[in-house]
Amino acid sequence: MSTREMRSRRTKAGWAQCLAVMTSVKPVPFNRLKAGVVVWVHVPFADVSGEKIRPAIVLSASSHSVEVLPVTTSPRRFNFPHRYVEVEEWAAAGLVRPSGVRRQPISVDRRELVGVAGTLSESDLFRILSGDEDQVAA
Repeated sequence: MSTREMRSRRTKAGWAQCLAVMTSVKPVPFNRLKAGVVVWVHVPFADVSGEKIRPAIVLSASSHSVEVLPVTTSPRRFNFPHRYVEVEEWAAAGLVRPSGVRRQPISVDRRELVGVAGTLSESDLFRILSGDEDQVAA
């Protein structure tokens, strides 16, 4: 096999893999990005470079960016109760385990959204937006 054929074969295989990845990405429709929707998003680490796909709560969305509140399941959140609000109805919101929402919003590009997990209950959304864990929506 010639070098040219090997390059051609690698390129075709590379494109096939790239195309498979690209076709599996499904953008989240803009009309789904309402306050209280739980999305999966690439969230950058605060301390070091890099990112992690994690759930986040949508606060608002514009044509290119989305303001979200990152969600964590780390038990370290209990050491900082002033930074996190617990999600009481986490399973109904599409979360897989008890979670806390960081009170500090971040802005991400809409292309960083991976999918929709669910929607917060009205009482959880009210507590998170008001910042008061003791209040419950009437």
